[in-house]
Amino acid sequence: MRAQHLVCLALLVPSMAYAEADWKWTSGDVSPSGWSTAQGVASVELKGGRLEGRLYGADRLRPAQTLIGSVTSGQVNAVRRVHGSDVGDETMRGTYAQMRHGDSIYEAIIVQTQWGFLGITRTVRDR
Repeated sequence: MRAQHLVCLALLVPSMAYAEADWKWTSGDVSPSGWSTAQGVASVELKGGRLEGRLYGADRLRPAQTLIGSVTSGQVNAVRRVHGSDVGDETMRGTYAQMRHGDSIYEAIIVQTQWGFLGITRTVRDR
């Protein structure tokens, strides 16, 4: 195969850095001018009680926020980092839950601090 064909094939292969859109997130934080809000898609891994989330902004290439922590009996304890911010790491607490409505199953992670919140949701099964 010629080098130019390899370049064309490389352009057609999807980037692994692009976030899958199965989780959606929104956050809100108090600022001196009022509420600062953000939203996007997320890549979340829940495995063995460990939680790791990469929350992407509009470009879907680099995480705007990360959330790393644990889930025990539906209780979430995690540290959130807002990239590009001087706020620093924040400890957040909240809940993880699954809900069934008809044939659909939904998952939600909702955490907060004294000054802000973060909600991450997805539809696990929808008929």
